[in-house]
Amino acid sequence: MATRKKQPDKTEEKEEGREEQHESRRGPISSWKPTGIGDLDSFTTALCIQIEENDEQLEKMALGFHQLGPERVGQLSRYLMNNKILTVIDLTCNDLGDRGCSRVFFALRLNKMLKELNVPGNEIGPGGCTAIAEFLTVNNTLQKLSLNANNFGDEGVAIIAKGLAKNKRLEFLNVRETGFTDIAAKELLQAVNLDNGNQFLHGLWWNFNNVSPDLMEKMNALLRKKHPVLHPSIYQPRGPPRS
Repeated sequence: MATRKKQPDKTEEKEEGREEQHESRRGPISSWKPTGIGDLDSFTTALCIQIEENDEQLEKMALGFHQLGPERVGQLSRYLMNNKILTVIDLTCNDLGDRGCSRVFFALRLNKMLKELNVPGNEIGPGGCTAIAEFLTVNNTLQKLSLNANNFGDEGVAIIAKGLAKNKRLEFLNVRETGFTDIAAKELLQAVNLDNGNQFLHGLWWNFNNVSPDLMEKMNALLRKKHPVLHPSIYQPRGPPRS
């Protein structure tokens, strides 16, 4: 009588597959050089596993200029919600747009570990600023946020200012080259000036916008008044300490 061939256990197959993926991604994320659509998809899938497993190698995630796009970043975002290792995420120039931006900031709202988030140069417009403002309203751990070289305009920066007014932890904000004028600058000034608003902010980069020298000096004076020991500046702010 022929012996029936034993079918491989699905759990074993899954674990073996995960081990193979682990073997293929030794080393820090910053050393990876994905090229082409297929490689980017594999890279994103493997990275999702690292994030989900709270891999200790992943304290800092440097993904600048990877051109991940909103779909792949959205895939990563699903695993960022509960990550307990990452303290720094750099998504500079990844073609996020409003949709990718919204996914990232929604996922990170309640994250308790992240200290620094960088999303410059991602074609983010006013449509993505609502998610940024909501993030600032509820998150109480992020210290440094770089949003420069996006397309916020007055509408977007005014939205972000509303979130900043309710934030209780951010120390450094970069909104350089985001296309706003005195209209939104006044909203930022008001957000920082509130007695019950953010008391930690001591660094604000907002130059390379169409803001009058008078308003720049008012913000500079306000930050100096709040943090005289730190000598903050809207031109050369001291970034928050990384812990």
